[in-house]
Amino acid sequence: MTTMTEKNFDLTLAAILKDQRKSRGYSQLQISQYLGINRSTYTYYESGHTSPSIYTLFRLALYYGIPVSEFFPESVRKGRRGRAQKPTKLS
Repeated sequence: MTTMTEKNFDLTLAAILKDQRKSRGYSQLQISQYLGINRSTYTYYESGHTSPSIYTLFRLALYYGIPVSEFFPESVRKGRRGRAQKPTKLS
């Protein structure tokens, strides 16, 4: 069984961000202006060079009208065994 590395996660998130934006017909400039960031910063998100904060993901989810979980790969949403993970109890 393969686990997702941080780099693979960043690249998968980048592809999801790009797909979500393009499927709605928005430009990177439009999204960056909505978020109040430089277009180059948003470009880094879509290229996998850096990841947006969870706050930024929530703002994008609100803008697109989707649950924030849509930005995460299905393997992350369902856990390694293909089932929804139960929260772990913190001691």
